[in-house]
Amino acid sequence: MRQTSFFRLRAGVLGLLAAVLAGCFGSAPTRFYTLSAVEAPATAGQEVPGGTATRLGVGPVALADYLNRPQIVVRAGENEVRLGEFHRWAGSLREDIAQVLSENLSNLLSPDRVSVVSWRRAVPVEHRVSVDILRFDLVAGRQALLKAQWVLYGKDGKTILWSEESTVSRAVRDEGYGAQVSALSLTLADLSETIATRIRPLLKRADRP
Repeated sequence: MRQTSFFRLRAGVLGLLAAVLAGCFGSAPTRFYTLSAVEAPATAGQEVPGGTATRLGVGPVALADYLNRPQIVVRAGENEVRLGEFHRWAGSLREDIAQVLSENLSNLLSPDRVSVVSWRRAVPVEHRVSVDILRFDLVAGRQALLKAQWVLYGKDGKTILWSEESTVSRAVRDEGYGAQVSALSLTLADLSETIATRIRPLLKRADRP
């Protein structure tokens, strides 16, 4: 009787160990992703001579709470989201978005003698644009959607020169997460273009003597 119980216990332990090992070796590897800025034109991104450029600070960039996590978010329905457990951001999503927006705006505005810097750098700026990301997710893996509220502040850092809510989307070419992240990067490019188009005349008007 004792021998039978021993064999049963050993079989149970071996079965549990086999299940654990199967879970360890059978799970998919975690993949990590970063956003990318649009490729700069040949004439963009050139240094503007010191003292002649309007300095635009970018920041702070805020994220909706549901985005403040390492997993990529996919919207499965109007009120349901799913997390890509094995598909994660390589670093801080908020910092990544801020960096890509800064690069995009620098490429778009440098021909207009606007120097774009991070708001948190120890560099005085004449104007600042803050961005509140309300949505930045994938809709059923077929569409990348970005919704953001952004504000341009004047030289005193308090006066609002422009405030707008922008919504942009891009179709996803295939179901792979790489293509989906590329589509999300393109929504940031579209938002950057909208911001640059809106603030370009405002900056010129504000800089007039």
